[in-house]
Amino acid sequence: MNNNDKLSILNQLEYIEKDINARNEMIEKFKDLLVKYPKSRDIRKYIKHQTQFLNGIKYVYDNLDILKNMINNDKK
Repeated sequence: MNNNDKLSILNQLEYIEKDINARNEMIEKFKDLLVKYPKSRDIRKYIKHQTQFLNGIKYVYDNLDILKNMINNDKK
């Protein structure tokens, strides 16, 4: 694997990490809205779906972390 490939993979992992953080923030904002509108089924449904999607992304990201460690160890 050449350095460009490694850099590309690390950039993609960083992008995924930023996406996870942004989705976490969005879910928290919708939870705040739920306090204001406690009977809203749409907000509850949105939070549930986004949380499930986020958990899937985190699972994949955690498994990609192995790849990140391999790349970092290869640099040494």
